[in-house]
Amino acid sequence: MKDIEYIIKFGLLFLVPLLLIFQVGPHFITIQAEEEARLVEYESIEEIAINTLIPIEYKNYDDIKINLHLSNNKKTYWIFRIVEEEHLKLINFLRHEKLITEQPIIKQIPLCIPAEKLSHIKVRMGKSKLILNDQYVIGKPISIFWIILSVLFGIATILLGGLIFLSGIKLLLTNIKIYRNTGEAPVLWNRFDNSYEGWKYILGGSKKKTNDDNSK
Repeated sequence: MKDIEYIIKFGLLFLVPLLLIFQVGPHFITIQAEEEARLVEYESIEEIAINTLIPIEYKNYDDIKINLHLSNNKKTYWIFRIVEEEHLKLINFLRHEKLITEQPIIKQIPLCIPAEKLSHIKVRMGKSKLILNDQYVIGKPISIFWIILSVLFGIATILLGGLIFLSGIKLLLTNIKIYRNTGEAPVLWNRFDNSYEGWKYILGGSKKKTNDDNSK
């Protein structure tokens, strides 16, 4: 085995567990908390506008578009399919706050709610979440179940990385000892060759065995 191949294989043996320990595991532990931390709070809503993507007079619209103009000139929008009713949490919130009527939203659009009617509403927003007055009108809060599951998976990943790393250290020390005693380094595994030979045995070996049985 070439020295460079030996170094590369041992390098991978240590690189993978280090990534699990310091990157993948911590990512799963903190991902849920980071999602909430990324929510941005805005001072006010300047305007909420709701309309269809296709002019309403054509009567073949399937989607509605909700435009949100926030403080600091931040503008964003969401597009919802009417039949999937994903917009209803926001619409129900606007009805509860007496900002729109109880009529179906299609009969009220196009509509525009100005800033003076929205001054009492607190806003937090993320990539796929909109929270008005602490109520999730787009997206939903993180389930405690998913938080616990994410943390446990992150811890398991770190432990697995640690186990692989310690196994690599043990293998390295063993190989150094063998090299000192024999002057030759033990042959390391070859994942590709092993996989190829394994599948070759499963597919070819089974076929050969069947042929041998038929010939008897």
